[in-house]
Amino acid sequence: MDKEVSLPTMIGAAVEAARGRAQEMGASPVKKAEGAASNAKRGTGKAWTLVRSKTRAVAFRSPHGRPPAGS
Repeated sequence: MDKEVSLPTMIGAAVEAARGRAQEMGASPVKKAEGAASNAKRGTGKAWTLVRSKTRAVAFRSPHGRPPAGS
């Protein structure tokens, strides 16, 4: 025996399905933004490390082109 579904029930089911899809779609840009922020932070850290190491190398270089005594 087929059970008839009322119009308000069908509308409610459609609204719930649309709400679920909208939440999934909304979560995707948030995840992408978090990933981009993480990548930017990682890139900044790498750049900072490179600058720091280059600065140290220049700071310890002798003006005569020779390494400082004791190194």
